Formats: sequence, C-alpha cells, structure tokens
Amino acid sequence: MSIRLRLVLSYAAMVVLPVLLSLLVAWGIAGVMLGKEYDWRILDWRPPSMEQRARQEAQTFDQLRRLIAREPDQLLDPETVGRFDRQLHNINTGLVLRHDGQEVYVSPRISIPGIGSQLPVHGAIRENHEPLLAGGSAFAYRQFDFRFSDGSPGSLFILTDISPLGQFMRDYLLFLAIAVLLILILTSGLLTYLVSRSIIRPVGQLQQAARRIQEGDLDFELACSGPAEIAGLCRNFEEMRQRLLQSVQVQLQYEENRKELISSITHDLKTPLTAIRGYVEGIRDGVADTPEKLARYLETIQTKASDMDQLLDELFLFSKLDLNREPFVFEVIDLRRYLAEATQDLQFDVERRGAVLKLELGGEEPLLVLADPDKLRRILNNLLHNAIQHLRSSEGQIVIRLRPQEQEVQVQVIDNGSGIAEQDLPHIFEPFYRANRARPVGGSGLGLSIARRIVEAHGGTIEAASSLGGGTTISFSLKRAGGESV
Repeated sequence: MSIRLRLVLSYAAMVVLPVLLSLLVAWGIAGVMLGKEYDWRILDWRPPSMEQRARQEAQTFDQLRRLIAREPDQLLDPETVGRFDRQLHNINTGLVLRHDGQEVYVSPRISIPGIGSQLPVHGAIRENHEPLLAGGSAFAYRQFDFRFSDGSPGSLFILTDISPLGQFMRDYLLFLAIAVLLILILTSGLLTYLVSRSIIRPVGQLQQAARRIQEGDLDFELACSGPAEIAGLCRNFEEMRQRLLQSVQVQLQYEENRKELISSITHDLKTPLTAIRGYVEGIRDGVADTPEKLARYLETIQTKASDMDQLLDELFLFSKLDLNREPFVFEVIDLRRYLAEATQDLQFDVERRGAVLKLELGGEEPLLVLADPDKLRRILNNLLHNAIQHLRSSEGQIVIRLRPQEQEVQVQVIDNGSGIAEQDLPHIFEPFYRANRARPVGGSGLGLSIARRIVEAHGGTIEAASSLGGGTTISFSLKRAGGESV
C-alpha cells in the first residue's frame, strides 16, 4: 500500500471514527445520566420514565379538562384539587388555581411568593410564551380559562419545573464535550502512531543501514518492507549496497592482482638480470678464455637483454591497454587476405619446430571486418607464438580457421599441442598466471592477457577450449564491416 493511500485512509478514519464514536458516547452518556438502557435494535434510546411522565401528564390534563367542562366548581374543593396535585407531583409539575382574580390554591411544590402575580390574567392566553422565572427556577406552564357556575372567571395553571432539565442539559453537554475531546485525541493519536510507525520504522532501518555502510560494513542484508515508496527505496538501497560490496571485492581482487603482477614482474626481470650479471662476471674474471666461449657468452647476454627488452615492451603495452591509453586506428580490411599475408612471417618459426601451419579461410571472396591492422597482427603473433611453444616434438600442427557469422567473424587458432589442464583453463588470460600452458617457456607471460585486451577493445570476445594432451583452440571474434551477412 502506498504512502498516499495510507494517508488518505488515515484522514478519512480521523473524520469517520470520531463521529461514530461521538454518537455512541452521546447515547451512552444520556442513558447513564437518565439511568436507562438502550434499545439497540433501532439504535435509539427512549427512557421509560419520560414516556410514563408524558402519559401521566396527558391523562391528568384530560381529566382536568373534562372536570372543567362538566363541574368546574369541584375545583374549589381542596380534596379534589389536592388529588390532581398529587398526581402531578411525581412528574415535577404543580397547580395554581385562580378564582375571580384571587389564588385559591397553589401547589406546595411551587409555593414561591409572588408567583401568581406573574401569571397571565383571565383571557390572556398566548400560544407561545416564555418560561416563567421565579425563585431561581424556570417553569413552563399551561393556562386553562373557564367560568364557574356563578359566572365568575377562573383560571387553572399547570406549571412544570424545567430547571432540572436545564441542569441536565448543561451536565450532558459538558460530559459530551469532554468525551468528544478525548475521542479526538485518542483516535488521532492512535491513527497517527499506526501510520507513522509504518513509515518511520523502515526509514529507521534505512538510516541504520546507511550508518553501517558509512562505517564500512557492507556484509549484511536489508529487508524491504513498508509502503510501496519506502519498499522501492529500500530495494534500491539494497541494490546499491550489493554493488558497493561487489565494487569493494573487485577492488580487493585488483589489489591482489596488482601485488601478484609486481611479484611476477620482479621475478621475470630478476632472472635474465641474474644471468647477464653472471656472464659479465665470467667475462671479467677470465672464465671466457677462448674466442668461442667469449662469443657464446656475449650471444647469451644479448639474448637475455632482448628478452628483457621484449618483456618491458609488453609490460608497457599491457599497462597502456589496461589504462585505456593505447590508441586504436580501425580500418575495414579483408580478413582472408590479411591472414594470408600476416602468417607468412610466422611460417619459418613453425617449420623450424617441425610443424605445419594451415589456413582454412573458407573461400576467396573478400570477408570485410573492422579492425586495427597493427593490433590484429599483435593478437596473431601472441597466439601463434603461444601455440608454437607447446607443439609436440613431431607431427605438430597449427590451423587458423575462419567461421563467418551474421554480425561477426570468428577466428580460431587450433593446435595439437600438450593442452591445458581443466583447473588452469579459466585463468590463462590472466597476466603471469602460474601454469605451464599460460606461462610458456621463454615468453613474457603477458601474451594472452594482451590479446584479450586488444580483442575486447575491438568489441569482441576471446575464449579457449582445451584438454591435457588434446590440444588447444583459442577463438576470438571481430565485427563485420558494413553489416553484410554471410
């Protein structure tokens, strides 16, 4: 559920819940104050005492009307008027009887000095009149005007003390206001807590995760929960953490590779330097005491120096490729013709080892690719020299095969040499990897690494397939020029 929907629902609940609860509390307070129960079936309350009061008042009024209509003089009998007064006493109502302008009876309940003088005179009946205020109390009254048998005017007043009703309403409204205020506080507080908890809790988890990342701790998993927006942010944060962890791991691997590279470079430079120093000391000490021996020593020194020069050249090229500082000049070339010309210089090295170099170019029509000719020659030289170093002493064979595809051309360099062990195969393109096949005798150990970086700079891929004693196939791909198809 999104944060927007949660807020909309919470706002709606903050309006609806207090209204419903206030209605229920209003009914409850009224029922408690009146000491009666609810009729829940119709969601209404009807205090039986009020119904009884209304019935009793109506019955008494009806009896008085009939008495006034038939025998009004009986009202002058104290026993008769007292009987009616007792009926009205239980409903907080009293009587005032006036005969010929004089009060002849006033109910003890409303025996307030001067109350009769405030009542209307005979014949002054008003449909709507204000409550009568006397003695600190308020009275609602009804007036019945009639004439006695002798023709004298008479008035009967029925007064109901409404002061308790006003007090009841004041207390009721006070309790209701307090209850509504508490309802608003509780409902808004509870809903705010529930909504904020669903937002604050995941935000707190994100804050804690950010603190752990700040301290360098990336080895944990962030659980994604909460509203849709927070959960999405949490997933993005978790993805960021994973990428940071991978970046740190890659950086650590780079650092380890750098240390191994420095160690390997030191080893490969120290070996020919040691040999050169030994031969120089032999010449200086007179060990090379014949012209033939001296010539052999000098030739060895020259060979070792050439090996060092080649190693330094390849290190320089490797570093520039690794830093993306080696410039490439791409051209559209005919790969079939290019391979036929480029491998002529290597025929002598292959034949000197008693092996055969074969080209399987798959036709004579031009096969156009986009490549840097100089860098492509470096790839071929490195792969062929690597294969030559591991050819068998007899029946050695190297095959260069083209496999045109829809968007690229695959070049395969296949030999029937000693092969590569399965555990070494994933690492042969790493610089200075310590394996016989990946570290050829007399080589720098960087040939395959340089070939991989050049191929990747061409937008292609390079891979190897081999088995011990079963030869090796190294394949790399180049993009076709002009989008032509096979």
